[in-house]
Amino acid sequence: MKKSIFRIALLTLLAISLIYACAPTVEATPTSLASAYLSIEYSDAANVRSQLAYGMLKLVDVTPEQARTLIPLWQAVISLSGDTTTASEELTAVQDQITAAMTESQLQAIAGMQITNAGLNEFYAQYGVSLPTPVPGVTKVPGSGSGKT
Repeated sequence: MKKSIFRIALLTLLAISLIYACAPTVEATPTSLASAYLSIEYSDAANVRSQLAYGMLKLVDVTPEQARTLIPLWQAVISLSGDTTTASEELTAVQDQITAAMTESQLQAIAGMQITNAGLNEFYAQYGVSLPTPVPGVTKVPGSGSGKT
């Protein structure tokens, strides 16, 4: 009798474990650290990564120490973006490192800028950056051919 109850309990526990393991998970946190500060919920909003990049250029309070940390991270973003085998989670992880290297007031300042795609296009035109129209089936390295670093 005791073995029978033990087996039933064990099978029940195993069944519950399997059901729990197969259940969909609910994310309690945003997909990236930056999305906790930056929104894409306004008209013509640029994507979060573009907001971070352009916003950092506009900030006046980036310290030399931050720049030493941030430059290699942005180089990693460029490198990973040009690789077709890069998982989106890898880019998000680097973006999170960039966000963590910034102060809350800097992130709030970037959020307050409400950067739009139209604003980015004006910036690109002002500095002569041309982004090629993607050709289906061909992967281009971001920024290639622009002559800008």
